[in-house]
Amino acid sequence: DFDTLEEPVRKRHICHLRHRSKARTLAPYKLINQQGIWYLAAAENGKLKAFALSQCSHVLKTDEFFEPRNDFTQEIESSDGIWFGPKTSVTLHVSGLAMEYFKRRQQVPQQAILREHSNYLEVSTQVSHAEQLLPTLRYWIPHVRIVNNPDFANALNNSLLQYLQTQTDSAATSA
Repeated sequence: DFDTLEEPVRKRHICHLRHRSKARTLAPYKLINQQGIWYLAAAENGKLKAFALSQCSHVLKTDEFFEPRNDFTQEIESSDGIWFGPKTSVTLHVSGLAMEYFKRRQQVPQQAILREHSNYLEVSTQVSHAEQLLPTLRYWIPHVRIVNNPDFANALNNSLLQYLQTQTDSAATSA
């Protein structure tokens, strides 16, 4: 599908495809490699989205052209990944072993250290989607917590509870 989509991206052709078994009509902007996985950045119904190429099939290029939107092009070029849309500000408290790593290099998107306290860092980040942040936070548990965004904090807590439940279920099944 990469080769099939390369021409519509380059020549700005509308294309039809199936993504996760759903028929889509897309204006393809760019092919993006994110951690070894290829995605198509494309507009669908006036909204910029990313589609995993491994989930795409039945790609059909049309003869219809589209005019690229400058705001979409800028968002793709300024993005550090495949997450598009309005940004949400999240503040973290980072402590213990994680402090040194967060000081050394960026661990979360658009990371900024707001304050350095004796036993924790106050770090801000800007993300478009919770899944852009949660895998990194799960990695640094118990040394990181979300302090200003209850929706993201609940999403993190729910994912941890779900994990613990699968472990409990697995232990009960094997006993």
